[in-house]
Amino acid sequence: FWGNPLAAFVSLIASPGKSIFLFSPPIVLAFIGVRGLFARAPMLVATIAGITIVHVLVIIQLAFFGGDWCWGPRYLLILTPLWALTFPFATTRLRRPIVCALVVAGFAVQLMGISLDYQRFFFEHNLPPFFWVDQWSYFKQSQFFSRFGEVFALMRNGVPPEARQFSPTPAGQVKE
Repeated sequence: FWGNPLAAFVSLIASPGKSIFLFSPPIVLAFIGVRGLFARAPMLVATIAGITIVHVLVIIQLAFFGGDWCWGPRYLLILTPLWALTFPFATTRLRRPIVCALVVAGFAVQLMGISLDYQRFFFEHNLPPFFWVDQWSYFKQSQFFSRFGEVFALMRNGVPPEARQFSPTPAGQVKE
C-alpha cells in the first residue's frame, strides 16, 4: 500500500511513463502564469498551492501513485482545473505561437490517449498485473512513447487479430 515518495514524486514530474508535463503539456502555462495571478489574487494562489502540496504529499505516499491502468497521471488530473486559472496570465507573458503550440500539443496527447484501447500497451508489453509495485517502473517503459508505434502499426497492419477477442461490443464486432 505504501510506496517510495521520492520515486513517486520524480515519476509524476519527470518520468516518460507518468510525467504530468508529458501527458499535459499546457500545464507549463500554469507555471508561467502563476506570477500574474499572484499579483491579482495572492490568496487564491496560496490556496491552489496549498491544495496542490497536500494532494501531492498524499499521492506520493501510495504505491499506486500512477493510478494504473490508465493514460497519464490519473491522480494529478484533479489539480489541472485549479492550475488552469493561471493560464490567462501566461498568455500575456508568452508569444501567441508558443501558447498555441502547447495547447495543440495537449490536444494531440489526449487524442493519442483515446486513439487506441489503453490496455494495448499493457498486453503488448506483457506487464504483470502489479507491475507498478516496482516504484521506478515508469522510467523503464512508457505508454506515451509506445503509442506512436501502436498507431503506426494500426495504420500499417489494421486491427490485430487478437482484438476480436477483446471487443467491448455485445456481438464482438470490430470495425476495420
